[in-house]
Amino acid sequence: MRVRSPAAAGTFYPADPAVLEAETARMLDQAGPRPGPAPVAMLLPHAGYRYSGIVAAAGYRRMADSGAKIRRVAVLCPNHTVPLRGMAVSASDRWRTPVGDVAVDPDLREVTAALGGVTIDDGPHRHEHAVEVHLPFLIRILDEGWTLLPVVVGEIAHPEGAAVVGTLTDAGALVIVSTDLSHYLPHDQARRRDDATLRRW
Repeated sequence: MRVRSPAAAGTFYPADPAVLEAETARMLDQAGPRPGPAPVAMLLPHAGYRYSGIVAAAGYRRMADSGAKIRRVAVLCPNHTVPLRGMAVSASDRWRTPVGDVAVDPDLREVTAALGGVTIDDGPHRHEHAVEVHLPFLIRILDEGWTLLPVVVGEIAHPEGAAVVGTLTDAGALVIVSTDLSHYLPHDQARRRDDATLRRW
């Protein structure tokens, strides 16, 4: 049993289980009711909870309020820690968090790894925070038994990336694209970039 240990607990989000559960509950409550159809994919931020947790919580509240029975989730994130060409799916069997473990979906891993530009490699995941920060929200709102496919995205051609996303959605996985979009832009420029991204999405 290969278990990927938390890399960001205590920095990007609380390491204490009781504090983390209270924090995710507070942010989901603050996000308020968000009824609507079940999402097929979501674009959510991965900064520390103090910076973007409430924005991520709004997306997760929408997922929860849709009533969808989500059993598979793929989280795609940018590469912050090591050079990477293509995509790397996690080789671990489980991902540990302060509030419980999540099983990695072996079937999603194999079907994705069969595509061009995708490898099975835990190296890019070892110190990466941008998948991990989403897991406490997912653990809180999803029923037990759901499975995860963590994917770190490096330099990859658009057709290969699109093939991975299409394969994941065809397999019934909710795709979460974890991003900050930008860190230091002034508000007006950041809003214009956000709007342009949403139009392309």
